[in-house]
Amino acid sequence: MENIADQSSESYDERIIREYRDGFPKKGDRLFVETASAAYLDPLGTSDPSHPEDRPLFGRRQLYSDGYLLAADRLVESYAGMPPEDILIYPVLYLYRHHLELELKLLITKWLNWLSGFDEAVIRKRVKNLAEKHNLTDLWNSFQNAYPECNEVFDERTRHAFQTLLFELNDHDPEGQSGRYETDSKGMQTLTKLHSIDLPTLKSRTHKISQYLSRIDVEIGLETDRREEIAYWRREASSW
Repeated sequence: MENIADQSSESYDERIIREYRDGFPKKGDRLFVETASAAYLDPLGTSDPSHPEDRPLFGRRQLYSDGYLLAADRLVESYAGMPPEDILIYPVLYLYRHHLELELKLLITKWLNWLSGFDEAVIRKRVKNLAEKHNLTDLWNSFQNAYPECNEVFDERTRHAFQTLLFELNDHDPEGQSGRYETDSKGMQTLTKLHSIDLPTLKSRTHKISQYLSRIDVEIGLETDRREEIAYWRREASSW
C-alpha cells in the first residue's frame, strides 16, 4: 500500500496517471464484501446467518418496496437543481413507480391469501400471474373490483384525488419502462408528454399515494382479524 509520503511526492501528472490507472478493475477486486458496516439483506433478522437459503419470504416484498421508496427520497433530497443532475429524474421516476407497483401487488396478494376464499391452487396461480402485470391502473381496478370495500375507507373526494394521481403516473409510464429506457417495447420514445418535473412535488405526491394504499392495507388486516374472530366464535358455539 502506498503511504502518504509517497503520494505527497508525486507530481501533478503522476497523480493524474495514478488516479486514472486506479479507476480500472484490478485483480482481486470483488463487488460483494462483508464488513462490520455492511448493509444486511435480512434486516428483519428472521433467518439464521449461517443458513441464508432458509430465509423466510414473509415480509421481503415489503422490504423491497420500502427500499425503492427510500432510495428515491434520498436522490430527491440530494438534488441541488444543477443541470447535470437532471438525469436523476430517470432513476427517481423508476424507483417511485416501482414502489407503488409493489404496494398494489402486495394489497392484491394479501386479499387473495386472507379474504378471497379461493383454494390454495387458485391463489398460487393468481399470485404468479401478478409478476406479468405492470399497469398501475389495471392493478388498481382489479383490486377494487375484487375488494370493493376498499372504497369505503375514504370519502369520495379523497378517493378521486388518489385515483387522479395514480392514473396520471400511469399515463406517463403505463408499463414501468419510462424510467428505465428511452423507448418502450414498441420502439416509441418515452416521457414525450413531459418537459420538466419538480422532484419535491413528485416525492410529496408519491408519498400521498403510498399512504393511501397503506391505509387500505391496515383495513385488510382488520377485516381479516374480524373474520377470524367470527369464525372462532362460530366454532365455539357449535361445540356447546
